Amino acid sequence: MTYGWALLVVMIVLGVLFYLGVFTPKTTSACTFDPGTTYVGSKASGTLLQLVLGNGPYNLDTVTGNITMTGGTIAGIGDETCGPAIGTVIGTNTKYCINATIAARTAGNVVTATVAIPYTDTAGLTHSMTGTCNIRAE
Repeated sequence: MTYGWALLVVMIVLGVLFYLGVFTPKTTSACTFDPGTTYVGSKASGTLLQLVLGNGPYNLDTVTGNITMTGGTIAGIGDETCGPAIGTVIGTNTKYCINATIAARTAGNVVTATVAIPYTDTAGLTHSMTGTCNIRAE
């Protein structure tokens, strides 16, 4: 009978832990982009999505067209403080930000977006860089 009580206590403790979500992994915010661009950070709150990306030493030079996004509407790009400058030259080894308007999200929901950025490189060749993001709303 002693082992029966111990087994019952263990099952109750496990049930409480599962109920509290201890064994449920949290989805973290992450983005993957084409080589040459690094994901620095992001924030999704209400209807605003902000992505901060890093430009590598050899890739993106000037954004040449409209940035497109599935899952939202791009509001602008700029330096890492999310300024409104569109079409500006982005220097090498610098950070830049993309602002987007998304459907309203509540805290904990995950925003999934695919971003396409048309650009010219330092040699003057035109390319398109794509990335996929999963961002937990705050």
